[in-house]
Amino acid sequence: MPNGSKFWKLSYRIKENTFEKVAKDWWDNYESEVSENYHNKLWRALELCVFPFIGKKSMVEISRLDLIAILQDLKEKGIREMTLQVYIDLKVMIFIIIM
Repeated sequence: MPNGSKFWKLSYRIKENTFEKVAKDWWDNYESEVSENYHNKLWRALELCVFPFIGKKSMVEISRLDLIAILQDLKEKGIREMTLQVYIDLKVMIFIIIM
């Protein structure tokens, strides 16, 4: 279990913020680690494929099934590259959020 202050900070961040807000915070920090072109491409994928489904939900409202539905929708549309990229983005974001 995380130490006290880290736990409460995480708890507040997750409960009080929408997925889009947390993603934006993460993205602003991630921006310096990738090229501008790559950064813009990935953010656009989130805007088109993720935010319409879960962007306004609080972090505690998002289920694994929500994430699977997003990926399944992309897969059914035949957008393989974007499906993979959205999967990677979500995985990295979730890992960073719980760190």
